[in-house]
Amino acid sequence: MATAGLSYWARNAKHIVSKRPIHVMLVTFALTIVACHVLNIRWRVNWYVIEPIQMNYVEALYSNLTKKPSLKAISEDERQLFSKMTGQNNSLRPDILKAAGNDPSVMALRAAVKARNRRNKPVILAVLVAESLRASDVGPRGMDGATLTPTLDRLQELGTRFSNVYSTGPVTRGGQEAVWCGTPSATDTSMMRSFPDLAVSCLPKAFRDRPEMVSLWAHGGDERFDSQLMFWTHQGVNRFLTRSDFLDDTPSTSWGVGDLALFTKAADMLAELAAADGVKTVLSMILSVTNHIPWALPDDASIEAKRLTAQHPSQRTIMYFDDSIDMFVDSLKEKNLWDDTVLIITGDHGNLEPSWRDDYPSDPLKWERLLSHVSVTLTGGIVEQLRREGQLPTEVSTVSSQSQIAGLLQILATASDARQALSPPWDAPLFIESPWVVTSDLNQYLFLPAESVRIAKEDVLSGKITPDQPRQWQAAFRYRDWLEFLYSKKSSH
Repeated sequence: MATAGLSYWARNAKHIVSKRPIHVMLVTFALTIVACHVLNIRWRVNWYVIEPIQMNYVEALYSNLTKKPSLKAISEDERQLFSKMTGQNNSLRPDILKAAGNDPSVMALRAAVKARNRRNKPVILAVLVAESLRASDVGPRGMDGATLTPTLDRLQELGTRFSNVYSTGPVTRGGQEAVWCGTPSATDTSMMRSFPDLAVSCLPKAFRDRPEMVSLWAHGGDERFDSQLMFWTHQGVNRFLTRSDFLDDTPSTSWGVGDLALFTKAADMLAELAAADGVKTVLSMILSVTNHIPWALPDDASIEAKRLTAQHPSQRTIMYFDDSIDMFVDSLKEKNLWDDTVLIITGDHGNLEPSWRDDYPSDPLKWERLLSHVSVTLTGGIVEQLRREGQLPTEVSTVSSQSQIAGLLQILATASDARQALSPPWDAPLFIESPWVVTSDLNQYLFLPAESVRIAKEDVLSGKITPDQPRQWQAAFRYRDWLEFLYSKKSSH
């Protein structure tokens, strides 16, 4: 009944003249949700709707009631001005494949992967997406050098740390699309739930005609949430590992199986896929949700994590995640997979809890950074070897977008020369400075981290940002163009 009622409101709210009664109901509903979180009860409004019509009714209702201002169409003069300012003919896909082919770090990784493929050694290109893992969560937290993440710290010392990467938005579905699709996805611009049939090729779909490549999407939670299973199936993923593949008594939280169980089974599946006849590349995403409200620890957490004196329970779940990474790396080494692996560990987005006083203390936009500044670690045996040989840097501090992860993975997975990748990426690969102004869509505004500026979404959509503020104007232009692309493609289906 709740689902049916919310469905009706979500689809019809924008046509209702008097919205006061609905606002009263929404406040009551919101207070109920808060009470349920306090009691650690998980709210599942849309999880058991038949998948083809699945959506998040609460967010759709909120979006309709708030009635965002209409999008101002982009004029031809604006397009010409953008091209003149940036040197790019297309505001969505940059003309930078030649630059990628000239970057020594990208080419060193590319050559190492190709060398293994020539020797018929399967290569694993994996991205591990961790719920709410901020940049400030990794590394020493104070003058005493105390850390919650000794494993990630060690992997960063042996690999490459990207210290200035920002998420595309504050939701997990946007983070997934960023790292495998390269798109600037966020809450209201996610393809996964709102535009599932969009004619965009994420990495599994781009390479699905390659029999020597297989893809795996592993997630400890319910695969139906946010229409994840439907979306990644449409995008050509070959194999799935989800909550339904684990025993009922597997150590879990309210969001799904714990990281130790998820990573253990994921390592087994990677070994299985890599051993299959003819396979040269295993492309995988492992999505962890343990570090999520209400930050509960699974039963298999270490005694140290359970007994940690913490300012906030998320510190315990971060420690548990780090312990699980340690086990995952050891498992890949035991299966003789580590030396042929490129692993990228990233947060899907940041969060505001806990807000330590020493996080960005002098930055007036500290909350925006807490929400969007994510940790990104490039590791794996291939990376460690190149680091020892001096072919990769210890740290990359260029301001980058999470969407650049997909560009790097695409170049590493492309069989032909990197200058002739299958299709132009949505953004530059990691290591290369993006031709776009890096932005994070934080729902009410766009955050520009390099400029330490946030722009009200109303001003962006209505075209109020003028060219006399060139960086802000370019960011606003690209956001509007992305929305025009989404809605034009959706209406054609």
